[in-house]
Amino acid sequence: MPKIDFKNLSGGKLLKSKREIYLLSIFLLIIFFRLIFPQDIKRLKSIRDENLKQQEELNRKKTEFFSVEGLLKDKERYEEEYNQMLNTAETLDKEIARLKNALVDKENLTEVLNQFTTTVNPEEIEFSLITMGPMVEYENYNELPVKMKINANYLHFLDYIRRLETLPFLTEIKKLHISSLEHNGTVNVETELAVYVGK
Repeated sequence: MPKIDFKNLSGGKLLKSKREIYLLSIFLLIIFFRLIFPQDIKRLKSIRDENLKQQEELNRKKTEFFSVEGLLKDKERYEEEYNQMLNTAETLDKEIARLKNALVDKENLTEVLNQFTTTVNPEEIEFSLITMGPMVEYENYNELPVKMKINANYLHFLDYIRRLETLPFLTEIKKLHISSLEHNGTVNVETELAVYVGK
């Protein structure tokens, strides 16, 4: 094997033949692969491993973020639905309280029934019959049917119905039959009302 003279390397005398250049190149390449390249490979591998770890951590944090974001959106939606249900419940509670207050107390039933006749002018409305049926009991209230026969001018009768609607207790017209044999506007009315009574 030929020897390389390092003393004459600086003078340019060594690198005369192609063979010597070739051998020097191989020698430098071997040094590169033995000394420099493995360290670079290790460094590149460690950088790649570090990048993979960071990518996995980033993916994990993205998953956590989207999971938390989804939970926050769900929380906002549930809070909105809860507030809507609360508003609905408050409205229903007010309506129930209003209806309970509109029920007639049993102790005041006679006084309430008197209001059917005392709130009108006897010259305008003539009651030919007022009867009460048996009390119908329900779970939260009772219903008292009241039948009436009335003779009145049609306009006065309409005014009477409007007054019934403004009474402070809950009543409902169940049946209404109007007939007239005269042409002067007088009508014969048969009606059945329901008075709602508290328990």
